Amino acid sequence: MSSATERIAKAFENLRFREKTDGRPTIFVCGSWQPEKAIGICTESRKLGQLLAEAGFDLTIGPGTGVARFVIDGYRSVEKRGKIIFYLPKESEMERVGELMEEGADEVIKTELDYPLRNIVQVKESQAVVAIGGGAGTVTEVVTSALDYNKPTVILEGGEAYKAVSNLTELKKNINFVSSVEDAVRILEEKLSRPHKF
Repeated sequence: MSSATERIAKAFENLRFREKTDGRPTIFVCGSWQPEKAIGICTESRKLGQLLAEAGFDLTIGPGTGVARFVIDGYRSVEKRGKIIFYLPKESEMERVGELMEEGADEVIKTELDYPLRNIVQVKESQAVVAIGGGAGTVTEVVTSALDYNKPTVILEGGEAYKAVSNLTELKKNINFVSSVEDAVRILEEKLSRPHKF
């Protein structure tokens, strides 16, 4: 193995992934972490969070900025809900790009990985992926989910990530394209075992 491959393998070995003992499927929601890019879909993002909580899903999401902020707010508005989990990259990586961790997590997992590897972990540790807005980073998460892990993958129409993914012919058959957050959650309920209702 190359030294880079060895370092990656070692990093994954040392991770202590979340114990899934509560019976609720975990949904990873991805989209832009930059507030100025997320503000245009704030209403849909809040609604998505609310509907995921009402359906009984746990939520994996970025550390509380941009799309994540609105999804978390919607999720936490539901009194009886599951958990919100953050998987953080290295602190130095977050500082480098200016991303901050905000409030809202029930559980925080510090991966000590860079962004690309952290993104793989978020996908791997979830049962399905929903993309709302986002750009190149969101595209990589969608591709990893749909092609590498064959997980239920839903992307809401509109935005850079949607345009990029919808033009990839070999990927389109593995992704559910929807026009509303209601349709996104309905597909997740159909494709996954029934989540725990509170």
